[in-house]
Amino acid sequence: MREEAARQNEVTTVRLTEEINWESIDRKENALHIEIGQSSIIGTRSYQQDALFVAKYENGMTLAVICDGMGGLNGGELASNTAVKMLVNDFKSVNDFSEVPIFLEREVVRLDECVADLEDEYGNALGGGCTLVCVVTKGNGMYFISAGDSRIYIVRDNDIQAINRDHNFRLQLDTMLRNGQITEKEYEMQENQAEALISYLGMGNISLTDSNTEPFYLEENDLILLCSDGLYKRLSNEQILDIVLDNQNSMQVIAERLNKVVMQLTQRNQDNTSVILLRYGR
Repeated sequence: MREEAARQNEVTTVRLTEEINWESIDRKENALHIEIGQSSIIGTRSYQQDALFVAKYENGMTLAVICDGMGGLNGGELASNTAVKMLVNDFKSVNDFSEVPIFLEREVVRLDECVADLEDEYGNALGGGCTLVCVVTKGNGMYFISAGDSRIYIVRDNDIQAINRDHNFRLQLDTMLRNGQITEKEYEMQENQAEALISYLGMGNISLTDSNTEPFYLEENDLILLCSDGLYKRLSNEQILDIVLDNQNSMQVIAERLNKVVMQLTQRNQDNTSVILLRYGR
């Protein structure tokens, strides 16, 4: 199984693509624009539960999304692919960048309900789910939304920062500790459950997300990195930053290099790992 997984890692896995009429997109020599890179690997798993999509649109917007599925062989894969396909299709109704925050807020509820309602071939509840990170840019503006523990990073001026939280039990424990609801000893007793997700698509009645209602403004050479947890659970923020800074000439090179290093550092088990890179520059 490991040899088969290693063989599959030789090919970048992209679940969804979209044809773009590049001739209609403004590509003036000195104009600032979004450059894209993407890569997805199966790791040492026997199946791929990540799904991703990234595309530039003729209206000037760029959409990027990653979903990391969970819930067994079929459940996670169906959940993540269903969520990505539905979001991409629904995004076609967005005509103006100012509509994006409301669209994303409503879309998360719609995706959550859809994934929660998925059934297996026998009509039983599928019981699958998936995380979500989604970014929409236009010019130097960016909106985002997230649910679960996939991440969105901003790289600026040789620094890297995650702009969303991991929606897991550790987040809840930290809040309870700060508010004096539990002691440090009680915290430590429950820390073995810290990575359990408390928000994801498919849980039903989702209420915890991270998003922005006012645009985040990009500066020239800012880099946006979306990833599933397979990346940051193998590479530290410092390691990710080093790879980004060493390969700035190409977003595609960075994306592929990140996943290559992930596999080089893997001793035994490596989760599916997906990355999308967007650089705002010339």
